[in-house]
Amino acid sequence: MKTLFLGVVLLVVANSILCAQINTFDNNVILEPGISCPTGSEVTIAQNQAAEDVLLEMINALRAQNSLPPLGKSAALTEAARYHAKDMCDFNYFNHASQDGNGNTVCTPFSSIGAFYAWLAAAENICAGYTTPTGAFEAWAQSQGHLNNMLSTNVYEIGIAYFSSPTAQYGSRWVMNVGKKNNIYPVILNGEALTATATPLSLYTYGSGVFTEMRTKINNGAWSSWLPFATNSEVDIAGMSDGLCTVSVEMRNASGSITAAASDQITLDLGATTPPPAVTILVKAKAMLQGCFNTTNSLMTTHLQQNSILPTAQPFNTSPWNYAGNETMSAIPSNMVDWVLLEVRSSSDNSQIVAQKAALLLNNGSIIDASGNPAGVVFNGLTNNATYYLSLKTRHHLAVLGSNSVQLPNATPYDFTDTDQVVDGSQQLYLATPDIGTLRAGDMDNNGTITVSDFNLLQAQSGQINVYNNSDCNLDRSTTVADFNLYALNISKIGVAQIRY
Repeated sequence: MKTLFLGVVLLVVANSILCAQINTFDNNVILEPGISCPTGSEVTIAQNQAAEDVLLEMINALRAQNSLPPLGKSAALTEAARYHAKDMCDFNYFNHASQDGNGNTVCTPFSSIGAFYAWLAAAENICAGYTTPTGAFEAWAQSQGHLNNMLSTNVYEIGIAYFSSPTAQYGSRWVMNVGKKNNIYPVILNGEALTATATPLSLYTYGSGVFTEMRTKINNGAWSSWLPFATNSEVDIAGMSDGLCTVSVEMRNASGSITAAASDQITLDLGATTPPPAVTILVKAKAMLQGCFNTTNSLMTTHLQQNSILPTAQPFNTSPWNYAGNETMSAIPSNMVDWVLLEVRSSSDNSQIVAQKAALLLNNGSIIDASGNPAGVVFNGLTNNATYYLSLKTRHHLAVLGSNSVQLPNATPYDFTDTDQVVDGSQQLYLATPDIGTLRAGDMDNNGTITVSDFNLLQAQSGQINVYNNSDCNLDRSTTVADFNLYALNISKIGVAQIRY
């Protein structure tokens, strides 16, 4: 038997989102090989490598903030992580140990990792239910055990994996494996960034206290002279062509024998005009729906949630929206009213949609991310501190377009209940109270106008109960005369051109 050090497993349950961590640094336990461990030859194709890369960059950025060296991306640890993430989805479990689908352990955690990576030290973070790298990262960063693993000085390398499956409870699985191997000393360019747009490159080399000299070469060029070993150094790439660049390093000790070698790759984009960096942006907005607004308490009703009618996956993947986002909820908030589609539009042309996100509308008007982030809606690919217009669409109310551009991220929620903040707000909104405008009910076919075609849909679905119908304008889970009355109140209302299909 082999002995390892296994950390305490922490299980955090919040809104059906889970996280857990283990490591080999704390308490002594016995490692059992299991009855069905991987061989280490398995190759698992990434489901979303871009998301994996973003999470790796976040972890290395966190380490930099704490004056710690970056972790090098390990192909073996990545394979181990992907194997386990996919296995958890395929067999619908959440555990560090591999299971057979019936809750039986078939391989212990570090046996599974060890099949791919002969570790001297290792640790693993896992979580389920998060749809974005930001969600997984923030969950781990808020738990001391997970944070300790991300900031460990016992490891040099890292592998990240993401998988999701509609048949797996909680939907998604994230895995972070970190480790250290005997006589392996990684070198890391620009903190393991994917692309470099400027010279020189930063080079971090593990091996302090082991080696006295090092030398480098770029691609198939000549080796540099031997120089004193340095953990932090630079590589001059001035004059090089754009494309994949490999930097190799050899290290030797005082005896003069070469004892270790390593390399790292980065894509050079030195000739490009680099736009302002795109980052994860939190967008805040609020809105009210006429059909389910209660003037007594200025809240909206939550009948769809109370009667388990709401779908866990976003409903805007059909005509006319044809939105292809994969937003899902692992748990439905108790104060959720319905799904909405929040859009970010160009500040120079408010007819141009830059980004969309299906989000959750709460009964107080707040719009939050489907991941459960209560602060707002998380968008990727927007430019930090740039200005945009916002628009909002639903399944049964007339869509609205913001009249004022807003700098994102925004500290104050954009207020779609204010007629001054909506294009043609006095007509597009229905004043439920003197100071609260609501989106007008009745656009059931979602083309941006309330006409006889909406009546035809209402008539076709009339009398249906306990269903998720677009004709359910008051969101009480039934299509009745009450929905017709809302439609009749707003018939012939036309949305502004930019939001019509």
